[in-house]
Amino acid sequence: MQLVDIESAEEPLPPTDPEGSGAPIDGVDGTGTKPFISAPDKNGKRYPFAVAWATGDDVGSGVIARAAGLNAQELVPTTGILNTDIYRILYFVLFGERIPSELKP
Repeated sequence: MQLVDIESAEEPLPPTDPEGSGAPIDGVDGTGTKPFISAPDKNGKRYPFAVAWATGDDVGSGVIARAAGLNAQELVPTTGILNTDIYRILYFVLFGERIPSELKP
């Protein structure tokens, strides 16, 4: 999963990446819908983005996760993370709500 910049918030997204990788692209209601819109930045500006489900750079080995900015050290500690934590990190960044990392009986 990769977040990609989108130029227009008004137009529905193409079903696949037009830049050549052919990766499926989803918007707020799935394929062929309008893009997601970010929360406002410190200047009140919102940005459209989409989710691409693969890229031309996909590999079969480990993936490096990096973070910068607010809460970056907490979200991606220097000790590393599990691959299943990527979803939890993205969910927190997008929706401001934490998903517990451990299942509790």
